[in-house]
Amino acid sequence: MGCGGCNGWTDESRLFAEIYPTLRRFAAAVTSLDADPDDLVQEAVVRALRRGALSDLDDATSFLCRIIVNLARNHHRDTARRTAILRRSRPDTSTSDVYPSEFIDLSRLTVDQRAVVFLRFVEQATTHDIAVLLDLREDAVRSRISRALKALRIEAEEQRTKP
Repeated sequence: MGCGGCNGWTDESRLFAEIYPTLRRFAAAVTSLDADPDDLVQEAVVRALRRGALSDLDDATSFLCRIIVNLARNHHRDTARRTAILRRSRPDTSTSDVYPSEFIDLSRLTVDQRAVVFLRFVEQATTHDIAVLLDLREDAVRSRISRALKALRIEAEEQRTKP
């Protein structure tokens, strides 16, 4: 596993060290730009450990990814509420158009859509693997991918037609 001086590590520590990079990449992809992916992973692990040892889970990565998606949804809802309150309390002072990058475009997708797009196109996971990882049916995964791609096409078209 390449953990060098990890002879004193527990099975839990070894398992976490093995799956952490995957969890962090996934958390970075599904959360908003203002959230720290490490915080999401940490909170997911804390919640999972409340239920028992990670090594007792059939698929710790899948379980933790589902928790991360739920935490990202919660963060997204909280941020949206705060943003709405701020918009109502302050006038818009922007004077120039902002042309978003592709990453900003992706951030406009729902958490669920970002999750499946990231897993499919960045991690190159199959529809079946995504379904297992996120505890979804394969047709639900295909539907989310389709809706996400449609939303991105619409966004790209709107950007092209802006004066």
